[in-house]
Order: sequence, then structure tokens, then C-alpha cells
Amino acid sequence: MAIVLIRIGLAILGLLGTLHAVYTLRDFRSPYYFAPRDRGLVKILETAGMGITKEQENFWRAYLGFHLSHSLGILIFAATYFILTFINPELIFHPALSIILIGTSFLYALLSRIFWFSKPFIGASLAAILFVVGLVLHMTGGA
Repeated sequence: MAIVLIRIGLAILGLLGTLHAVYTLRDFRSPYYFAPRDRGLVKILETAGMGITKEQENFWRAYLGFHLSHSLGILIFAATYFILTFINPELIFHPALSIILIGTSFLYALLSRIFWFSKPFIGASLAAILFVVGLVLHMTGGA
């Protein structure tokens, strides 16, 4: 049961990462999901450069690239742990990997609460709770 709870939590994170990637890719074609409500700002962002470099002259594309890399990061994280639950489930319960699993999900919940919006906060919080319950069940011999 413990590993099932962890897989469900990882599936939630994977779903959030997938949706984020899909919405970001759609915004490359037709800005909507991560675009400002004032659509005129997209035109400004498309012509604005970034202070850190002269190479990237389109702030909008850099912004979408950041969103896409964020999506890929959470997808790789979730997929790696998900695969581990099948090829070596006991490895998930190693203290170092457990800390990374729980810590990352709680950090995503915190970031969601502070900077983003409710759906990622709810999803990351639920995943974190499932991870904690799964790890506690495993430690107490509850399967």
C-alpha cells in the first residue's frame, strides 16, 4: 500500500508537469495560459530584451522557455522516482531519497502557495501528504 500511495503522488506531480508543458507549448502558438490578461503586454514582451544578456532579444520566448524547463524538471523528477518504484521499490525508502522526495514536493507546494495559484498548491500538497503517509506506512510495517 505504501508504494501505491507514493506512485499516486508521483502521478499527480507528473500530471501537473505534463499540463504545464502542454499549456506552455500552446502559448508558443497562441498566448493564453501564461500570458498576461492584458494581451498588449505580450507584444511588449516580444520586443523587450533581457538585462542579463544581449543574445536573447525576446523576453516572451525566454519566459516560455523558463516555463518549459520548469515542466521538464518536474516531469523528470516524477518519472525517475516512478520508475524506481518498479525496478527497486525499496530504494525509494532510503532516507536520502525519501528526504528529496518529500522535500521537493513540499517546496513545490510552498512555491505554489507564495508565487503561483491554487491548483499546483493543492496537487503538490496532496502529493507531499501521500509521500509522507506512504513512508510512515512503510516504516511502521503497514505494507
